[in-house]
Amino acid sequence: MNPFDLELSDLLNNWIGLPAVVTLAQIVAAASEDESRFGLISWRLTNRRVIGRTLAKQGYRSMGLWRIGGTRVVVYGSTAIPEADRLSAAQALTGRP
Repeated sequence: MNPFDLELSDLLNNWIGLPAVVTLAQIVAAASEDESRFGLISWRLTNRRVIGRTLAKQGYRSMGLWRIGGTRVVVYGSTAIPEADRLSAAQALTGRP
């Protein structure tokens, strides 16, 4: 595993708590709490082509675009969670029932 994958794994496990769904904004927000992580994570997240593959290594896959706070955002869902639970969690992020 490369250093970014290890940092992202640690971030998802320890800082965010293995959420059912996650957005890049949530990852960046959690990373910004620790300046030593933020540089590596923010640099890597600018390369949009590798984000999906990197999150797939952590057990997350794209659930497509969802409108969150008036903006279309890619939501990534944990493959360890049943699909119905991932959908419920994604809907909770949108603020709609």
